[in-house]
Amino acid sequence: MDFKIKNWVALSLIPQVILVKWMANYPDAIEKYYSEGIYPWISKFFRILYGWIPFSIGDVFYFILSVLAIWYVIKQWSEIRTYPLRFLRDVLFVLSIVYFTFHLLWGMNYYRQPLAQKFAFNEKHSDHDIIGLVEVLILKTNELQFRITQDTALAVNIPYSKNEIFNKTLIGYENLKKDYPF
Repeated sequence: MDFKIKNWVALSLIPQVILVKWMANYPDAIEKYYSEGIYPWISKFFRILYGWIPFSIGDVFYFILSVLAIWYVIKQWSEIRTYPLRFLRDVLFVLSIVYFTFHLLWGMNYYRQPLAQKFAFNEKHSDHDIIGLVEVLILKTNELQFRITQDTALAVNIPYSKNEIFNKTLIGYENLKKDYPF
């Protein structure tokens, strides 16, 4: 690849970070234009593409990227020692692409409006309150387990295939979207 292009892409990391930090100050705009605008299309595309896979493709991608980075450093060690600035530029080049891709495909969701704000929750809860809620949820879950199976340890038999569960989940999300469009 042309060295000028690599240099420009590597140096673009700085304005990217500044732009993302600046945009983080405007969660309403991120909510409107990213989270409710472009992101649903991105999410739908990746759900169609990878939704059938029962594990996180992102985790596999990060693992492969880490292995490739280690392999690259080992293989290029003598060149890295000889030309450290070239290596630094290559690292910044990759980081710039990864940073841009991450924020475009998902990362801007970190800067959207908090759910508590969207639901207009004003209450503050203590650790004691949360532990109490979790205990109640555990009790209710155990009660449902017993009502379904008549046993406290027997697994619940789900009469649907994974594909049917996936489709029912999508229908559930569509129904929720009517009341909660975010």
